[in-house]
Amino acid sequence: MFDLALKPKAVPVNLLSAEADHQISPAFNENVLTKFRSGPTGDVCRSDVLIIQYGDSLYDQIMAKQDKGVEVKK
Repeated sequence: MFDLALKPKAVPVNLLSAEADHQISPAFNENVLTKFRSGPTGDVCRSDVLIIQYGDSLYDQIMAKQDKGVEVKK
């Protein structure tokens, strides 16, 4: 069993980046990204591509749920 175990290997962060041409929604940019405070944490949240893409997808899911609630109510 010991011989079959794989040793963990480090993966460079730049290989983890997804599509660089991903377009974020203007609503996400206006409602979320512009609301971060200036500082190291806010700068990372506004500049990191993976964080922005993940946040944009979560924002789209939340907005879709709100729209669905209105449709169901009608």
